Amino acid sequence: IMGMFRRPEWSRLSPKDIMNLTDDLWPITSIRRSLTNLTKAGLLVKTDSKVMGMYGSYEHIWRIATKND
Repeated sequence: IMGMFRRPEWSRLSPKDIMNLTDDLWPITSIRRSLTNLTKAGLLVKTDSKVMGMYGSYEHIWRIATKND
């Protein structure tokens, strides 16, 4: 997942975006768990921006953490 965020065109992703990029190979729950773990490790930041998710509710967008975060 970190490799995806390092590509300029994928610098801001939601869980649904990641699932679509992996052709639905990874379960959405595993993607969300990975995002949580990477956020706790200080590698990603959960932004205030949201997009419509898979099940009709909004989900946050993540980005790579910077030194200012």
